[in-house]
Amino acid sequence: MTSGLSFGTALLGARAYSESFGAHTQNLAAAGAVAGRPDENFINAFELNGGVKGVDTSTLRHLDQIGLPVQSSVSTHFTVGGTGYVPVNNASSGGNLGYTRNCTFAPDGDLNFVNGLGENLQVFLVNADGSPKVSDVTSTAGLSTLNVKGLALSAVATTNVSLAGVQLPADLAAAPVGTVKTSSVPVIDSTGNIRNLTFTWTRVDQTAIGGGADVFNAAHTAAGGAVGDAISTQAWDLTISSTGAAIAAPYLAGSRIEFNSKGNPIHFNTQGATTGSTTPIPLSVTTWPGGTAAASAITLDLGAVGTNTGVVSAGNTYSAGSSTKDGSQPGQYQSISFGPDGYGTVTYSNNAQVKYCRVPVAIFNNTNGLSEVRTGVFTPTATSGGYQLFFPGAGGTGSLSAGTYEGSAVDSTQVYVQMIQDQQRFVGNLKAIETIHQMLDRLGQV
Repeated sequence: MTSGLSFGTALLGARAYSESFGAHTQNLAAAGAVAGRPDENFINAFELNGGVKGVDTSTLRHLDQIGLPVQSSVSTHFTVGGTGYVPVNNASSGGNLGYTRNCTFAPDGDLNFVNGLGENLQVFLVNADGSPKVSDVTSTAGLSTLNVKGLALSAVATTNVSLAGVQLPADLAAAPVGTVKTSSVPVIDSTGNIRNLTFTWTRVDQTAIGGGADVFNAAHTAAGGAVGDAISTQAWDLTISSTGAAIAAPYLAGSRIEFNSKGNPIHFNTQGATTGSTTPIPLSVTTWPGGTAAASAITLDLGAVGTNTGVVSAGNTYSAGSSTKDGSQPGQYQSISFGPDGYGTVTYSNNAQVKYCRVPVAIFNNTNGLSEVRTGVFTPTATSGGYQLFFPGAGGTGSLSAGTYEGSAVDSTQVYVQMIQDQQRFVGNLKAIETIHQMLDRLGQV
């Protein structure tokens, strides 16, 4: 009787180690997979009917183990720091949502972003300022498949121009009254055409302002102001023009800028019966050539009064400086890149870069309790707990690392060692079965 029970125990043991060997085979396959996870097979002995031992097996998948990032030649691949998972779905599953660590996403023929498992990346679409387009980013209900088909930018007209490093010569010998200096500043009209504005600087006699008297200095003195940096000692007129365009006053005839003894601007638009202002009057272009573009109102930044941050009148040489401005021509989609905070920023053919989406990360109370519903894709269970969505870097999640993919968390060398050990145990059980079988044969011959 005892021999029969031992025979059954040995048979169960052989079967258990055979199943364990199968788990090792799966681990070897996972060792070469993106974001592969190890399965740990447990062989459990138990007792039945007053001491008769049996054997069964159980498997635990270590989904909380993280593989090291591996450099990728595809810029849209990324890894997720921490144990969070990225939401995905695919058509073959009826659009059912799942979660994965395989973030080898790249555009398919329809420009959906799909990983190597055929899963579509789910994102929250955002406005250009990065704010989400849906009100609730804690629920998967507002997610969309990342698709960049047909993305394009309309033209944006220039509304701001800033000049820096412009140096007008202060030395009257180098630049006497009547000296003219010019520079060109390209801007964009409402239809996306590049228009060149010509900035013309003309040296004037600042003592003859307003028909023989410097209105700004006189007003300053009458108000009890002290002499020194607040008093202008030189002046230039700024005229702005563009071929075929209609420019409104004051830049049609010229807007005067006065400078102090340090060469820094002290007041703008001081000609005539005005004491000027601390900021330039905006440029108004009432008509562009061709008649299709809308009128433009452009704020000018020529530097703060009393500083050398923009335009100065100093030294004896001229420098056109540099300009920065907003506005852009129309642009077509070129590429998308993912930042550490999960933002997907689109680059267009006009070199504009605009935030388009943000990748969320789901975390679970018990990651190991997730259920694998498709290869490398998991869904929550009662054991894992429900999802919590965060953006990378928040809620304990790690940041995204673009241009990488997650390697396997499986150590193939360790798996080979375990396979050898279980093979030896399997063979041991087979020998026990063979020995018991021989004993029973001999008993039968008595």
